[in-house]
Amino acid sequence: MSSYPKGDRSKRQRAAEPRKRKFHGNRFTSVSSDDGDLHPSRSKQKLKAASSDDIIIHSSHCYRIIEFISVFLALSEIAICRSCKQKLTFAESGHRGLGFKIVVQCMCGRREIQSGPFINTGYEINRRIVFVMRLLGIGREGINVFCGLMDISAGFTKSTYQQIVEHLYAASKTLFESTCEKAVTEEKKRRPFERFSNR
Repeated sequence: MSSYPKGDRSKRQRAAEPRKRKFHGNRFTSVSSDDGDLHPSRSKQKLKAASSDDIIIHSSHCYRIIEFISVFLALSEIAICRSCKQKLTFAESGHRGLGFKIVVQCMCGRREIQSGPFINTGYEINRRIVFVMRLLGIGREGINVFCGLMDISAGFTKSTYQQIVEHLYAASKTLFESTCEKAVTEEKKRRPFERFSNR
């Protein structure tokens, strides 16, 4: 049985590869910060101004995984509108990563409720899952596989994931710098007292 002829390595030519282009920045990226950060945000400014005493933690703020149809079908059986006294129906729209809008409809009209906190331009749940998965060593593809297998959402596009990573980087950098500044200030205040007490 004849086999295909093997190619000679000397004759084999490498396919022409396109030249690598140098990245000159993205025209859609805002680089208008004084301290050189890529994405200055309100949370960054709040972190700079806030101390650990200012942070309020609500014990009721938490996340749960629910199955939308069975939960909201049961709610529609028992819930009625305050105004028109008619049954409420629930739907979903505006998917952005793991966040979405809950649509409540009745005879009065339609109302949209965010599925979770919406901070500036994104849902908190999206930033949270990217942060946690990165701590576990899982990137965008891993998140998308997880979301697909769990039938949660379509996952994240590259641009969305990159924006979240840049936001997390800016926030963690600011938190690190403010913590270091606070530690240095406390150390400076403590040292003169120690010198005085040693005498």
